[in-house]
Amino acid sequence: MKQMSFEIGALQNELWQVRKQRRFVMRSSEERLHELVENAWSEDSLAQLVRKYGLCDVCDFSGLNISAARVLVNCAIAALYRYPLLRSRFCYLGSQKGYVALVKKLTQCDAETMKALGLQHICGAELARSFGQGLLEFMAEPSRGTGNVLAQAVLAGGFLDGVLLDERDFSTERFREIKESLEESVRIGHFAKDCASVSAVIFHEIGHLLDSLCGVSEGAAVQEAFREGRERKIAKELSAYAATSPAEYVAEGFAECMSSGAPRRAARAVAEAIAKSYQTLEASR
Repeated sequence: MKQMSFEIGALQNELWQVRKQRRFVMRSSEERLHELVENAWSEDSLAQLVRKYGLCDVCDFSGLNISAARVLVNCAIAALYRYPLLRSRFCYLGSQKGYVALVKKLTQCDAETMKALGLQHICGAELARSFGQGLLEFMAEPSRGTGNVLAQAVLAGGFLDGVLLDERDFSTERFREIKESLEESVRIGHFAKDCASVSAVIFHEIGHLLDSLCGVSEGAAVQEAFREGRERKIAKELSAYAATSPAEYVAEGFAECMSSGAPRRAARAVAEAIAKSYQTLEASR
């Protein structure tokens, strides 16, 4: 799991002012949408469903096992029904290679891509080309961007944010092996309780998007949890991964709360911090 962040000042500010007001429009019940997702048996039918209900701007599930793609969409639905403003961060859902292909189209100022991302009336071709090229260069840098990391959240100033699944891990050939690896990571305490599932991996990444939207990790509650010398306590009460940074603390806590029927105190504290920050954001709109 990995968080990929990229910003470009002028473009980010221009776009974010327009796009930050977007919220998810609930056109059906959450239960009905989950049912429709489970009945989508191909990449195309699932993509059509995502577009019809406005879950994100662009999706591309190429290379992914269809079960993994359905889990990704179901997690997005669960998050959007709880936090509708998160829609402004769901620009893309799908495979890593699909995202790279999308960015390449952006550098070519592809009209269809610009329209799908809602950019045709916001920025000119030169600005879009500059951003796309910058993002490609960022992803190509060693130790940054795309890599074999299961999944990652992309934070690109609200311009092309989203959740990516690595098709090398979530292909049909390797999909079944992921479960064993996750179970071992939870057993040794690296990941949070009850998070040995593909959905937990995805909720972790969505937690990063939610954090970027609300600024949870910068809030007093999380900063207090990370006072000097408390990393060992966090590792014990949540996970070793959570102890690496405030951002991972938020993502791990969110994943446990969304995945466990009985989340622990530390995870519940993260959920409360998220709820408070989100309510403040809603009140400001």
